[in-house]
Amino acid sequence: MTVTRDSMAGEFEAPDVGMSGTWPAGDTYIVYPDARGSIRFERLVEGIQDAEKIRILREAFEKAGTDEAKQKLELLNQTVAQFNILTKPDNTEVLINHGKKILNELSRWRDK
Repeated sequence: MTVTRDSMAGEFEAPDVGMSGTWPAGDTYIVYPDARGSIRFERLVEGIQDAEKIRILREAFEKAGTDEAKQKLELLNQTVAQFNILTKPDNTEVLINHGKKILNELSRWRDK
């Protein structure tokens, strides 16, 4: 049996969005009816993409085995280790931006 969006139509009803036509603040939806996304969904996709980049870069650096690749792998591992935290740091935005910058720079090295 193939399940499509059309075949599921009518099986699930969207919650009442009220008179204003908006969803309540703090709702837990990632994707809304009519295939509308959300900021939560966008951030989830970004996180999955970043995790996949990290996996690919680690493999590439380990396979290359050069001194430069070993240095890049160490930088990658140090950067990722900064996110192994138990409490929210004061500089979350700076930490995330720095991590993305390093990840993008290392991705460019791999593409050379």
